Amino acid sequence: MTAPPTLPPEPVFIDAPRVAVRPPPSRRTWRKIVLLTLLLLWSGTAVWETQKPLPPGTHTQAEWHVSSPADVSFIADITAADAYGRAMMSQAIFDQVLEVVRGAQRFLVIDYFLFNAHRGKAGGPPPTRALSSELRDALIAQKKQKPDLRILFITDPINDVYGGDPSEDLRLRHEGHGQPSDA
Repeated sequence: MTAPPTLPPEPVFIDAPRVAVRPPPSRRTWRKIVLLTLLLLWSGTAVWETQKPLPPGTHTQAEWHVSSPADVSFIADITAADAYGRAMMSQAIFDQVLEVVRGAQRFLVIDYFLFNAHRGKAGGPPPTRALSSELRDALIAQKKQKPDLRILFITDPINDVYGGDPSEDLRLRHEGHGQPSDA
């Protein structure tokens, strides 16, 4: 006769300290970590950019000049459409620039990034003023009226498409009316 089958021994449990096993970080946690890191980087960059030392010769400081409200005026350029969709345009800032040019006596500095007749894509733009040619003509007229007037005109080579399409508006350079300079 055979012996009856025996059962496996009962497992023995030892009281061991329980250790909490954390589940891996969720997507929400990773998002928070990434956003916090980006915020810290952005904040650190902002602080550095406001506190970093400037190159020699660029950190200048002038005394405060107090102006009364009566000495300050607001000049607005408005380009919009009325209630019927018709274009409206008021270029008061440029009108003021022309007044300054007409009143120049000895030295005039003008710095215009865009100074050409290019008006963007064709296809029905709103009516526009030829600002560059108006300014050019005002400069030439003032120079003829005041031959001792020195004009420093600073612009970007993009106005001549870097030499590929000479600008008619920059012809004052070739007529000897001032000393335009490419920035």
